[in-house]
Amino acid sequence: MKWTTASLALGALVSSCGGRYDGDGAPDAATDARRDAATDGGKADATQNDGGHPDACPPGSVACGPICADLGTDPKNCGACGADCEGTTCEGGQCTMVFVQGAIPVALAVDATNLYWTNGSSSPEHGMLMKVPKSGGQQPTPLAFNQYQPGGLAVSATDAYWSTNAPDAGIMTMPTLGGAPKLVVGNLLDGIQRVAIDTQRVYWASDYAPGVLAAAPLDGGAPTVLAANQASPHDFAIGATHLYWTVETGIMRMPLGGGPPEALATARKPTALAIDGASVYWLELGTPGGQYLDGALVKMPLGGGPQTVLASGLRWTSSLALDATYAWWTNAGTQSSGFTDGTVMRVPLAGGPVVTLATKQNLCRGLVLDAKRAYWINDASGVPGLIMRATK
Repeated sequence: MKWTTASLALGALVSSCGGRYDGDGAPDAATDARRDAATDGGKADATQNDGGHPDACPPGSVACGPICADLGTDPKNCGACGADCEGTTCEGGQCTMVFVQGAIPVALAVDATNLYWTNGSSSPEHGMLMKVPKSGGQQPTPLAFNQYQPGGLAVSATDAYWSTNAPDAGIMTMPTLGGAPKLVVGNLLDGIQRVAIDTQRVYWASDYAPGVLAAAPLDGGAPTVLAANQASPHDFAIGATHLYWTVETGIMRMPLGGGPPEALATARKPTALAIDGASVYWLELGTPGGQYLDGALVKMPLGGGPQTVLASGLRWTSSLALDATYAWWTNAGTQSSGFTDGTVMRVPLAGGPVVTLATKQNLCRGLVLDAKRAYWINDASGVPGLIMRATK
């Protein structure tokens, strides 16, 4: 299926078809009358035979099962019969990527049924937590109001966790079905970039000097500083036995049960990190001399070892996510273009051809995946932006 960026206009032109043949193969009188009326009005009327398929469709539409569909605009038959845009619209025979408009998204998360995001505001104290069904076609629902500069976000099967920043930096939680937000832990350092959870704790990273990684029980309690004095810990991932994170010049890890941080690899300004059962993957921003157009996607074994460059020559890398087959990432774009030329890309985990899945994205970032789709933020430089979606 082909995808293109466009506005999220509601509705699609789908022409229904009436009239059936009787058992002996001759049109019945009612069908003749409808055809005559349609012809007199200058319009062609499509009819169905007993097999459930239209006998004739109006110009510009084709028979898709029992209906006549305009493949240029029908979101259930976009470009081809049965090609479903799944909640976005169809324009010119291509499904649009725009999923949510008018948001100021900061971070995204998904569960089995919904997409969630922390939403900024022109007034920093009026941020929100939002959700919308992944099936599309519905308005977003605010879950929490008056959140001060909400940031990182994670969701479990029942609850959402997110960060707020100064002057009230902390970690908040609430049920994803709705309810009262609750403070998990407060009085934290500002600059919380990332929030993640496991079955027992919520974790966060703050790049406010000196940077720290910390955790607290999911239901609240005293925080534990896991690693202090870390230089710009932008991203981290929770493994089966270790916690992995980025610093300004490399990749770090430490046992989940506690212990000294260990330098696992050197890297050129890593911006994002992800792990699977065998490897750690990270994005490098690159070098100032290369104007950060020389970034890379790199992987290595979880315990350290040889590094493999999966993609190079990347431009302002920004976010990374894995599924069972591919590493997916976003490039924010180039400074010279005002970051209007961002892209979404992927490469096989084992290495192979790099594929670009979306272009002309504004300050592209915040990528998350579910079993069927990729979601990311397309933000027009601080004005209400977009949340994008594409079928994998």
